[in-house]
Amino acid sequence: MLERVPLKGVRAIIAERMAASAHTTAPVTLFMEVDATEFVAARHRLKAAVEKDWGFAPGYNDLLAKIVALALRKFPALNARLAPDAIELLSHVNLGMAVDTERGCWCR
Repeated sequence: MLERVPLKGVRAIIAERMAASAHTTAPVTLFMEVDATEFVAARHRLKAAVEKDWGFAPGYNDLLAKIVALALRKFPALNARLAPDAIELLSHVNLGMAVDTERGCWCR
């Protein structure tokens, strides 16, 4: 017997975006160990400096996203995509990140 569960709402969006990602990106995984001592210390300093004024503290994901965006601006050859007849160097940075929520993964 086969049970069918309708694919709708958040699950449908997740499925659509994961399929699009699987079909449009290179399947590459990189693992690297780094010493993040200074990164952690910098986040603590930033948190102490802005949390009261901002009403929240920037997290590690926030900082990593900013670092990646700045790196893509500095090295535009990494901010590119492959078209059928050319490599397209993008003038904007569009960074996506998946995060977990109470309702499931949310990808943007």
